[in-house]
Amino acid sequence: MYSLRLNRLWLILTCAAALALSLAACAGAAPTPAPSPAVTAAPPLLSITSTPAPTLTQTLPPSATPGPDCMQSAGVVRPLSINSDALQRTLHFNLYLPPCYDPQQPGGYPVLYLLHGQTYNENQWVNLGAPEAADRLISSGAAAPFLIVMPQEADTLANPFSTGFEQALTDELVPWINANAAVCAQRECQAIGGLSRGASWAVWIGFAHPQLFSAIGAHSLPPFYGTEGRMTTWLAEIPAGGLPRVWMDIGANDPYLPDASTFETLLTRLDIPHTWEINSGNHEDSYWSEHVEAYLRWYAQGWTAVPTSAAP
Repeated sequence: MYSLRLNRLWLILTCAAALALSLAACAGAAPTPAPSPAVTAAPPLLSITSTPAPTLTQTLPPSATPGPDCMQSAGVVRPLSINSDALQRTLHFNLYLPPCYDPQQPGGYPVLYLLHGQTYNENQWVNLGAPEAADRLISSGAAAPFLIVMPQEADTLANPFSTGFEQALTDELVPWINANAAVCAQRECQAIGGLSRGASWAVWIGFAHPQLFSAIGAHSLPPFYGTEGRMTTWLAEIPAGGLPRVWMDIGANDPYLPDASTFETLLTRLDIPHTWEINSGNHEDSYWSEHVEAYLRWYAQGWTAVPTSAAP
């Protein structure tokens, strides 16, 4: 009897111990919940009107004193930016203001939009000497004072029609410049040009938006795929007498010469008046810097006869 009680007691203790080990094993096998990551709300996109930018008169250096007695011989390049809904990011650009820029200029100044090439940014035209060339033309009287806008295309390796750059320029940057700078907003006073990928953009935007620009400069052009197919449609939408002036040039050793020549042949076939030059040189900065003053001189030629409503 005593032995039976000991056996029962031993059995109870053994089961209790086994149960305790089983529970411990289960508890140890259960994973420890990881802390949930903090959720950070994405900042809202701002439109160009949601955060008013300072007007240009607030950013001009003290040396830019307008008036007949102004002796300033050099213009000013101002780095600026606006928030862009089309890009979903900030649009950076350089703005060249001519010597003795007057924010109250009657009728406003003509304005030129210059677009950079692939893998470059808004500083390319500055580095090529565009501001200094403009200074020389304006100071010598070879050109009336004008502004230059040099925007950045942030991703030059992307499909051009997926980035929103066209809409950012035409729907956001151009209206911002017209509203904040002393410019003539009529198409007769505005031109667009570019080099390499910027030339591709200038042709596409210039013909697609003839109400904005009266001149297109295509320097070392490799046209975007589909440009030739769109030309007939664009021409049908341009009113009589509304064709833009067109300048095309390229180096004789440029690998894109066949593409540019094909597009020039199309312009000839469509009876679009244009200037076409093949110069010595390649697809490189040294070629563009050598010709930058000739480019600006050509753009400025179109601004000698501004509409009477825009004249002082």
